[in-house]
Amino acid sequence: MNRFLEQTPGVKTSHIMCSNQHLVSDLADIVFRNIQGISPVIVATEKDDGTCSCSIRTDGKSGKYAGEVVHQLALEYGGHGGGHQNRAGATIACEHLEKFTRQVTEVLGS
Repeated sequence: MNRFLEQTPGVKTSHIMCSNQHLVSDLADIVFRNIQGISPVIVATEKDDGTCSCSIRTDGKSGKYAGEVVHQLALEYGGHGGGHQNRAGATIACEHLEKFTRQVTEVLGS
């Protein structure tokens, strides 16, 4: 697994690429629960068709509904997504992953 942390001024985030498609959601949960002060957590995996599947976890301090934010941003990149208040997921073309995660972080970061 290739792991990296990206710091945006004023926002602590964790972006993780996972090589196992079946672990993405569980890994997002584990990282979110065990690393204090990191929000949002974004775990992604590249699928065989060139899309990236992402799981997003947030502490909710932004006041935004993660599922709706992720849905709207995924649509902007030709993908799809949605979810709940603090848990969401999306599938987008991997070529847009960096921009997508940056926008998710800007909107949902606490």
